[in-house]
Amino acid sequence: MPTTNRTWETRHASFRQDVPLHISAIPKDPEAPLILFCHGMGETPEIFLKHWPKLTSLPVHLVAPAGPFPFEKRRPDKIVIGHAWYLYDGGEELFRRTVSDSAAWLREALLQAEATHDLKPRFRCLLGYSQGAYFGYTMALSNPDLFTHVIGAAGRVKESFLPEVRKGTPLASVLVLHGDEDAAVPPLSARNSKDALEGRGHPVTLETLPAGHRLTPAFDESATRWIEKEWAIQEG
Repeated sequence: MPTTNRTWETRHASFRQDVPLHISAIPKDPEAPLILFCHGMGETPEIFLKHWPKLTSLPVHLVAPAGPFPFEKRRPDKIVIGHAWYLYDGGEELFRRTVSDSAAWLREALLQAEATHDLKPRFRCLLGYSQGAYFGYTMALSNPDLFTHVIGAAGRVKESFLPEVRKGTPLASVLVLHGDEDAAVPPLSARNSKDALEGRGHPVTLETLPAGHRLTPAFDESATRWIEKEWAIQEG
C-alpha cells in the first residue's frame, strides 16, 4: 500500500512517520467524483473500507488514509496498532491543535495524491465514522473549496471548531447517519448536528438507522443511495 508521511517537530528534534494511504483511481475518467474515507479511532483504512462494499463499487475515485496518530489497541490475545485523527486528554487545547494539524496534513496529502494520479474530481465527498466523523466535519467544512459533500456516521459536529460562513462560501451537502440505539454518541447528537449545519445554510439529510455504535449494512446502503442521487450516478 502507498504511504504518505507526517513530520513531527519538537524543540530538540524531528522525526518522520510513514502513514498508510489507500488509493483506487479510475484511469479512464480523471474527473470522476472522489470519496475520502476517515476511519474510526484505532482502525485502519483497509478494515474500514470493508464496511462499504456498495459505496466502494461505484465508479468513483477512493482515497482512504490512516489517521496520522498511532493508536494502540490491546486485545486479550494481541496488541494491534491502529490510527487516530486527533488526541484528546479531556481538555480543548490539545484536541483543537491536533484536529487542526491533522486537517492541514490531510489536505496536503489528498492534493498530493490527486496530483500523482492526475485526478481532477468534479465532486469530492468526505465520509467519516465516529472519531472520523468528529474530525471529518471540521476537515470538510473548513475546506469548502475542496468538499462538495459530507457523510457523517455515528459522530457529531463540533460547532465551535468550524470557521465562520462567509458570503459566497460554497456550502457542502451533508448526510448524517446515526444508529437509534447508539449509547456512545446518543442520537440527540445527530439531531443537534443537523440543526447546527442547517443553521449555517447547509442542505442536510438525517437518517436514523436500527443500530448501536457500529457500522451495519444499512449505513452502506443509505450512503450509496444518497451519493447516487446527489451525483446522478447511473448503474451499469
